[in-house]
Amino acid sequence: MTNSKLKFGSLDYAAFMGYLMYAGCVMVLPVILAPMAESLNFPLVDGNRGYGGAIHLWRSVAMFCVMICCAFIAGRFGKRISLGFALIVCGTGLLLGSFAQSYLWIVLAVIFSALGQGGFESLITPTVRELHEKENPASYINITHAFWSIGVVVVVLTTGLLNDSGVSWRIILAAVGALTLFPGIVFLLKRPGQSVTAPPPQSAGSIFRCMTAVLKIGKFWLFLSCMFLAGGAEHCLSFWVPSFIQLEFGQNGFYCGLGTGCFAMGMIGGRLLAGALAKSVRAGKLVLFSAAASFLFSLFPPFLNSLPTFYLLLFLIGAGTGPLWPNIQNHCVETIDMDYSTMYILLPCIGIPGCGFFTWLLGITGDYLPFRLGFLIVPACYLSILLLSAFSLSRRARRRTPSHVFIDSYQKFKRGFLPWSIPK
Repeated sequence: MTNSKLKFGSLDYAAFMGYLMYAGCVMVLPVILAPMAESLNFPLVDGNRGYGGAIHLWRSVAMFCVMICCAFIAGRFGKRISLGFALIVCGTGLLLGSFAQSYLWIVLAVIFSALGQGGFESLITPTVRELHEKENPASYINITHAFWSIGVVVVVLTTGLLNDSGVSWRIILAAVGALTLFPGIVFLLKRPGQSVTAPPPQSAGSIFRCMTAVLKIGKFWLFLSCMFLAGGAEHCLSFWVPSFIQLEFGQNGFYCGLGTGCFAMGMIGGRLLAGALAKSVRAGKLVLFSAAASFLFSLFPPFLNSLPTFYLLLFLIGAGTGPLWPNIQNHCVETIDMDYSTMYILLPCIGIPGCGFFTWLLGITGDYLPFRLGFLIVPACYLSILLLSAFSLSRRARRRTPSHVFIDSYQKFKRGFLPWSIPK
């Protein structure tokens, strides 16, 4: 029995703050990328977009390396403590990056920050589910993930305004890093009144066996593929939209950030709506509808010359994109009867490399083809998610044994063609 009214505790608010600043750590780099590239001698206007995309690629590699270890880390230290240290590492990495004097320096700083980002990304969703295991966890998960988008809006708009005001990218990066330390400290402090109802700590061997068992399930790889594509589509837009607006529309600062802000505001609405619908609509259908809408809307931006129309479409794409990341995970947990914490940890492990790979691919494509054409990668990702999610739903409908299928088919035949049959 689920409660109709959502109830939030201290750890929920810490998760909101953490997600907000985690988004800040990720999204501050795309907005300051152009001035940072100019300062560190790889200007984007000279065809160095591949170097810009590579920063995100290395971030994704670092996140993947720590994410595959998160089950063991959480088993040893607990999720709350692990989340706190993860946010401390996120902020410290950006503080170090604000002193960068070369491209290599900023890459190393981003990699260090990414180690904390990977820990947070892996552990936040299973933590929220465990906090509300007896309620309706899908609603809480969607609402918590909405704070990623809220953080994106706040960071990109604020950073754009600061750029226009002549504030150094170093000060902006240091400010975001310092603010990220605060939710980390909140997680580390013991909060009475709410606790994670996790099972007792497991040995490394049992955790490894559970992970291996999940990875042996063929259908789990379908959801991994969806996560890879969803991360790629979302981060292609989040990372490259500011630079796209600057290079293709001739805008700077606030207007570049406003594009990502429109996309993120759409994601906020999409995730909050998905959270409200989660009580009555299964996650698989939410993924299907979201992917279809995102695919249709994302076909048009590469061919637009109107900036206001571009903003509107970014908002609509964001509304479709928002439910994908959390609900692919929810759909997987609803479909596969295995330990959900393990699946929630493993799914982002492939989603994050998708973020880096497609962001890098779009950057490389923009070096050799018109930048606009590179954005067709985005609808290709959404179309692939649509096809895979439709396949997952059809396969789920056929999970019964052949004898059950035969009996059901016979009953339908009787109802449709033998009107004199008497139902039992």
